[in-house]
Amino acid sequence: MSERIVQDGQLELWTESFGAAADPAVLLIMGAESQGTAWPLPLIDELRKAGRRVLRYDHRDVGQSTVFDFRQNPYDLDELAADAVTVLDAWEIEKAHVVGASMGGMITQLLLARHPHRLHSATLVMSTPLAGNLSDAGSLLIDDPSLPASPLMRAMAAAPPQPVPTERETYARERVELFAGLSDPEQVDTDLLRRMFEMEFDRARDIRSKANHGLAIAASEPKDRRALLASVTTPTTVVHGEKDPILPIDHGLALAQAIPGAEMRRVDGMAHDLPPQSWPHLVAGVRDRG
Repeated sequence: MSERIVQDGQLELWTESFGAAADPAVLLIMGAESQGTAWPLPLIDELRKAGRRVLRYDHRDVGQSTVFDFRQNPYDLDELAADAVTVLDAWEIEKAHVVGASMGGMITQLLLARHPHRLHSATLVMSTPLAGNLSDAGSLLIDDPSLPASPLMRAMAAAPPQPVPTERETYARERVELFAGLSDPEQVDTDLLRRMFEMEFDRARDIRSKANHGLAIAASEPKDRRALLASVTTPTTVVHGEKDPILPIDHGLALAQAIPGAEMRRVDGMAHDLPPQSWPHLVAGVRDRG
């Protein structure tokens, strides 16, 4: 295991590598507002057992990476995809298997479309081909009845925006409540979640800046990436939970239908999270692609 801060101009990105440099690389891209450390270490161990080197990193505006004033320095998903390329360049990795979760899956879609020469394969986890204003479920869905908003997303869109708590105990409590609601109630480990969010709070340069990710998604074009994905030739696996309360499985099915030759893996008991039963599907998506 090796940590490194990589730079691109004024941008600093915290990165971490596991395994031998000679092994094929897997780049893990986490979702909105989440740090790279949210990738479970047991999952990383499973990828290592499959003979893969694994990298994870903090997006800009979370963890130990650079914090931005979004009004002065706006960015979008394409720039977050460029950040992923910066990580690969810094570690001298020409091509990688890329696994993206939620917003990380959106970023991975843009890597497939804009930087296909950098990918051996892609695994899109609990993601969607759409982008829009996450504070408005209607604009996220671009009036497409085939990709419905979940009741939870509509409720979140209707609620007034709340500032990110800047007190550690309050922050951890509110994040546990939120993420417990995104998981299968039978599998939630609230103590594990609390420890993760306490560490997240402690690692952050500015815990409030994570809210910029929603603004980045809202600023992104195209709002529907399906036409962009129609020419993808990179081997792709789509992994989606049957119980996802944020992005119903129709979003994963739409991704698999949009990408030629994509393999669809539906996971029983998986919600908008990374439970252990999802790990074999993620590992297979990387291991079986050479």
